[in-house]
Amino acid sequence: MGLARWLMLFGVVIAVVLGALCLGAPAQAKSFSGKVLRVVDGDSIELLDAHDDVLRIRLAAIDAPEWNQPFGDVSKASLRQAIEGKTVRVNAHKQDVHGRWVGYVRIRKTDVSLLQVQQGLAWVFRRYEHELSGPQRQAFNAAETAAQNDQMGLWQQASPTPPWEWRRLNSHHK
Repeated sequence: MGLARWLMLFGVVIAVVLGALCLGAPAQAKSFSGKVLRVVDGDSIELLDAHDDVLRIRLAAIDAPEWNQPFGDVSKASLRQAIEGKTVRVNAHKQDVHGRWVGYVRIRKTDVSLLQVQQGLAWVFRRYEHELSGPQRQAFNAAETAAQNDQMGLWQQASPTPPWEWRRLNSHHK
């Protein structure tokens, strides 16, 4: 095999390998900062990014009470007090079926999702728990257990209904 042909074959192999590596990378990962324009509910916000685009964000790892569910208004008010009108950093890893970026929102060094769980104003979203790293999973589960034990927020209720159950039970109202 001539050198030119060998180099061409080598180039094709390199291109295939690099292409395969790119396919395995998270294609939609995105990191950005912005000013929180509005808190939609206890786990969703809208922010204005550096390009003056309004982005809808779903806080990763948690599910907060629905607006018509006990503590839904308290969860939203808590999130509003923590971040509305302030600049936050978002590390998003995907978009959901509603077109919202799903990601970790930080104000300074505080993980806002974790803060909501610590205050007893959101559940760890079990359906997506597999997306958490080992240390994240431990932190979120420990925060939820501590909030339950201290009867913080929604854990003041004898048997609070997780939002995913609430939505299933109340889907006929849509």
